Amino acid sequence: MGKNNFRSFTFRSHLYCFFFLFNVIAVSFSQPYSSDEYGILNANYALSGLGSSSNFVNIPHHADFDLVTQGTIEMWVNPASYTTTAAVISKGSTANQSFLLGIDQNSYTMFLRIGSTVYANNNGSAVSLNQWSHIAVTWANGPNFTVTFFINGNQSGTPITANAVWNINTDPVRIGASQFYTSQFFNGKIDEVRIWSIARIAAQISDTRFIGLGDAAFANNNSALTSSSAFAGLISSWNFNFYITAYDDVSQHHGIFYGSATCQIQDAGAPIPYNFVLRLPGGTNDYLTIPTSNSFNQNSDGTFELWYKPLSFSNDAALLSKGNMVSSLSFVFGVTTGGKLLFRTGSNPVASNGVSLTLNKWNHCAAAWHISGSNFIITFYLNGVQNGTTVQIPNSFPFNGDPLLIGNCNALSNMRVNGWIDEVRIWNPELTAAQIETNMYVSGRALLPNTALLGFWNFDGNVNNLSAVTGIDASFNTGGTNNGKISGYINENLPGVFPAGLASHITVINRGGTPNSFPSGFYMKNVYKPIPDNNVTGIFDSIIISNMSGIVNSIEVFVCAEHGYAGDLIVSVISPNGTIKNLVNRNGGSYDNILSFFSDAFSVSPTNSMPPWALVKSIDAMGNFNNTNINGTWIIKCVDAAGNDAGVLKGWGLRINNTVVVGNSNPAVSLPQKFLLSQNYPNPFNPVTGFNYEIPIDANVIIVLYDMLGRNVKTLVNDFKKAGSYNVELDASDLSSGTYFYKIEVRHDGSLTGGFTDVKKMVLIK
Repeated sequence: MGKNNFRSFTFRSHLYCFFFLFNVIAVSFSQPYSSDEYGILNANYALSGLGSSSNFVNIPHHADFDLVTQGTIEMWVNPASYTTTAAVISKGSTANQSFLLGIDQNSYTMFLRIGSTVYANNNGSAVSLNQWSHIAVTWANGPNFTVTFFINGNQSGTPITANAVWNINTDPVRIGASQFYTSQFFNGKIDEVRIWSIARIAAQISDTRFIGLGDAAFANNNSALTSSSAFAGLISSWNFNFYITAYDDVSQHHGIFYGSATCQIQDAGAPIPYNFVLRLPGGTNDYLTIPTSNSFNQNSDGTFELWYKPLSFSNDAALLSKGNMVSSLSFVFGVTTGGKLLFRTGSNPVASNGVSLTLNKWNHCAAAWHISGSNFIITFYLNGVQNGTTVQIPNSFPFNGDPLLIGNCNALSNMRVNGWIDEVRIWNPELTAAQIETNMYVSGRALLPNTALLGFWNFDGNVNNLSAVTGIDASFNTGGTNNGKISGYINENLPGVFPAGLASHITVINRGGTPNSFPSGFYMKNVYKPIPDNNVTGIFDSIIISNMSGIVNSIEVFVCAEHGYAGDLIVSVISPNGTIKNLVNRNGGSYDNILSFFSDAFSVSPTNSMPPWALVKSIDAMGNFNNTNINGTWIIKCVDAAGNDAGVLKGWGLRINNTVVVGNSNPAVSLPQKFLLSQNYPNPFNPVTGFNYEIPIDANVIIVLYDMLGRNVKTLVNDFKKAGSYNVELDASDLSSGTYFYKIEVRHDGSLTGGFTDVKKMVLIK
């Protein structure tokens, strides 16, 4: 990096830090529930404050904008009115401009002026008022230009061919108004303006319209972004996610706000989703490369974690690797052809003996290790739960100067990833199961600053590292045609009006605001229960609270569900006093998935937003759940009310009265002093109930459910347990109404001597 660039970078970094802190404070007080994942300020902003010839963004002239033979301009627009013909973006202070992209005030259709020649999209579609539309125009084969217009990823009208002169000038690019046609200005909001040096086709435009590109200082250093085939030819990208300057983090063509033009926060997911991921289609060069760093030399203890949605198990897949030769291979963390998690250092591979990953679903994958004598002790985790038994391999962790790869391995053949990856994190301690479970749905941004987090890539508009370690930004520049890309939706290549059947990625969310940000104050529980298709009984899960007092006065519920049709789902919460409140009730139409917080304090309803919703108020006002006590069993119920679509409840959580909620499945702060088997609650119940037990010693615990005839109906617990408090949930959907008994036997040293036994009665009413 040259001296001037270094100074610019240093100034930019300090400016970001200052205004980031300033605006986080401002957002926290003025809009405490508006944070999401995408954007330098942890939310998506758009250009607003337009509506006159004095309000605009100016970008200084550069030869990059002299696109005299071909090019593309694209952006999102939300017009408020057409009281005048709208100049959306232009360059030129005379009638013979370089270009002007506008919208006609009478027909609401687009036109492009090159020099003095006007290409009118008269037989194309109108750009609708008061809704977000993605518009684009391409030109090719100049000076006998062929101009093609696009709306929402579809070609609009027929291409127009005519001669024109592209006038080269030193005037700025102006967004929102025209330098020459001062009566033509745009009234509304604009977002994600991009200029390309190539004439893109409809498939390319549709495929990338739902992602912001850049949004981090020097995000395209060494063609880190534009070496992806999906982003080839990109000159500039203005995200409008920062108040002071309209930053272009691709080519540093930063803009200046004039008049009342400014950046304004948008509802989460409109029009850009709040969570981006990495898409790798499995080609030879489809992976990310990261410069070597001593931070990756974790030969004592450490943890890898990430989200992975595999499309196939046709070959071993290297999610993370470092080393160009087997003899010096530092590590591989990946998945076998059988879908099992694998870990390797040097020539020592080991695979988990736990359950396999699920194809075409998001799986949270982690491997944590520490040294014990001459061995590494490896623990795998899948979806927040230990996956199989701990395993060991010889303590061999070669250091090398090779790059770190995401999605491939140079030392081993055919380990390419075909799927999606998100939230790659490298830690220098061995994380505990509780740490992995608590933070798996949390954006890594919420965990910063954190010196233990060595590397962190979240792919939100860039492939930069967000940890404090420098020099480890990733790149698509892998020496060949790289078809990897950043992705906003699973089916983002489908053209159409926004929103239109878009399947979101549900990995992490950045919940900001006061008094506590996520995960602070939340009791989180990973579930991973399939939701039966077209089944009115649905599934249940419970959290038992016993360490708090008082009545509920506010509650916030987190839900993560991966489903093929969110409009089929009814998700309810049942309080300890039996009050039922619907969070969603077949809302959301055809859009997939839920990754959201529900609270009465939020202003947006699921009825006027799209899944995964982010921060919304529940369909039923929750209030105090009819004066329910906080303590007791809280139940979530998920029902798929129609056929043909399947799904999984992945996890959920609670925060009550803005206080940390601790469920009894968490390790106790202090060990119990005596044995205890609690009465189940609710009782009577239908069909889910729960109870807890406490043991002051390490022991084998057996809990069996019996019917009135003394027959063993099902075994609820049969395991060795450490001293502590434990929560047991019973889903009796498959049982008949009646009276049942549950019996606990705690066996110390293989016998009941020094142990415990007790029996309680429960009543199931259907």
